[in-house]
Amino acid sequence: MQIFVSSLWTPILTYGLFILSRSFSPILSASYKKLSLKEKYNWDSRYGSHIYAIFVLSCLEISPYEKHTDIFFEKNDTSRWLAEVTIMYFLTDALICIFFKIAGYEIILHHVFVILGMLSTLTTGYGQLTSQYMLIAEGTTFFVNHRWWLYKMNMQESIFYKINGLLLLLSWFFFRLVPLYFYYHHIISDFHKYEHAIEYHYQTVLFGIPVLLGGLNVYWFILILRGALKVFFMKS
Repeated sequence: MQIFVSSLWTPILTYGLFILSRSFSPILSASYKKLSLKEKYNWDSRYGSHIYAIFVLSCLEISPYEKHTDIFFEKNDTSRWLAEVTIMYFLTDALICIFFKIAGYEIILHHVFVILGMLSTLTTGYGQLTSQYMLIAEGTTFFVNHRWWLYKMNMQESIFYKINGLLLLLSWFFFRLVPLYFYYHHIISDFHKYEHAIEYHYQTVLFGIPVLLGGLNVYWFILILRGALKVFFMKS
């Protein structure tokens, strides 16, 4: 019950921005009016992810480059609240993607994996602080969204598009792939401390969910890298 009370603002804000976008997006960009209905839905859905990413990154209390002791057992009010907000946001965004048909199956799978991972930290009380390693990935959201917006505004040849593409490539590597190494480094090095303290099925989630998310992130990184190579080293 606490999840739905303390983070109720998340779906309200996410869906609210999705609806209100139809009013202010034509003012922000003339290209909005030229989009198909499905593309407009996709455009509209990105404001919520922007706000969520800003909120999450401003609340993070962990860095993969810091040494923590018994990090798996560490938790606080902020880490729990972040997990609650994340569940509500990804659930809302997944429903929007499904209902308005604006995302592929890999996006839906990504959202499901994140929701399952965060639910496991809330129900067991373990891994709430380590889950913030995964939330560092939201640092890529701004560049993902701007790439899509710039593309739909036919600005592929602009310097802004190229700079954003380079920042997207770098941020994807440092915010989505590098933290995965530190996550497993902490988990594996301290595994003997908690292997008998938690149920086997949660150990499966602890190791499995990051592997699945990591696989998707590597797949997307390859696509981003291929796109960057085309932009910077191949003639149109």
